[in-house]
Amino acid sequence: MEQPEPPYPADIKSNGWKPELDIDRIESSDTWTLVEDDERPWLLRVWLEAWRSVPVGSMPSDRRLFARRIGCKPAFLDAHAEILLRGWQRHSDGLLYHGFITALVLKMLDTRRSSAAKVRAWRERKKADKTTKQGDVTGYNGACNRNVPVSNRQEQEQEEKPLTPFRHPAEGHAEARQARPLAPPHLGQSQRLGRVEQHRRKMGKPLTDLARTKAANRLQDLSPEEQQQCIDTSIQARWSGLFPEKTKHANSNDAKHERRKRAFDKTIARARAHFDEMD
Repeated sequence: MEQPEPPYPADIKSNGWKPELDIDRIESSDTWTLVEDDERPWLLRVWLEAWRSVPVGSMPSDRRLFARRIGCKPAFLDAHAEILLRGWQRHSDGLLYHGFITALVLKMLDTRRSSAAKVRAWRERKKADKTTKQGDVTGYNGACNRNVPVSNRQEQEQEEKPLTPFRHPAEGHAEARQARPLAPPHLGQSQRLGRVEQHRRKMGKPLTDLARTKAANRLQDLSPEEQQQCIDTSIQARWSGLFPEKTKHANSNDAKHERRKRAFDKTIARARAHFDEMD
């Protein structure tokens, strides 16, 4: 009798893929109905050993090897061969295959092919998107930007954007308003800003154009004396910026200290005059 060809290649492995056992189908099968209670564990052992074989779902046709694979003696297998070997058919490769387990293997292979196709399609889409983003870009920004990658073009646009004028909160309002245009500093203010630039260079933080604009905006509403005092306070405290509000607070504290000192001096003078009269 001519033996059928194997249902799949000889190198198929489970590779950790667990068999999907349909409990309802197993319990309703003729083999499960005919088997004795003490034989059912051996029947399940045969199916599980077949899933671990290479190719997956096969068992050796030699009964001695078959018995060793499931962990029983050959005499036990011969005594229960009618049940344990029920449904197993020898193929042209010399191995036994069961129709139920073969169906599980074919389903596993189909799922693998479907998953591999999805992963391959996803990788192709990612590659196509990356190629599109890095493709040639045409445009005009005062010069031709042809053949410039998108990432470099965005960096170039950021560098070409003018600096945004400094914005400060308006007095009595929670929202910010645009700062007034900065008038060209007069000679004294330019010299004072030069001191700020020198101070920042010593700190290792040279002024940028934006920082220079902010500093000038902070000084433009102050008197020359207040500007000088604000700069001196920042340099003495080693601040990297100008803070007129902190300078005013410091001046207020100095004024309080001066008033207290004068009051103390008056108290000492009255005490001395009192002691002089006693003498």
